[in-house]
Amino acid sequence: MTTTTAVTHWHVATGLAGYGPDGSDGYGTATDMPTLADLIRSELRDASSAEDETSRSIAEAGDYEDAWKIKTRSEELDTLAANFDNKRADAPLYAGRPDLWAETVQRLAVEKFPLDISYNTRLYVWPCEESGCEHLADYLAD
Repeated sequence: MTTTTAVTHWHVATGLAGYGPDGSDGYGTATDMPTLADLIRSELRDASSAEDETSRSIAEAGDYEDAWKIKTRSEELDTLAANFDNKRADAPLYAGRPDLWAETVQRLAVEKFPLDISYNTRLYVWPCEESGCEHLADYLAD
């Protein structure tokens, strides 16, 4: 007989590619899908902004090809961030159906992450089944 532990919360962390979330400076924690969407959106927007700034600097240095590649990644991150905007929950598809919005956020979180957000940085999003997780305790203490 197999027992399954239910997901109690989710974590979001940005860290060095190749090290997993253990290489991050900290974790965001969410116990519901709207909070998870906000955390992911915020991380993606920050990454998009940083990549946009990097592309400008590289273009000013004359490396237009790399600047274009980084600018393209910035725009892709910004588009993905828009997919996690909780304002979408009011769209006709989701209106009055918070369960469908939650399902969409969860599906996107599973499908899209981990995700390279710069040349050496990755965004990690994962469900956590540990009810005694130290990061959950920190979240609940806030």
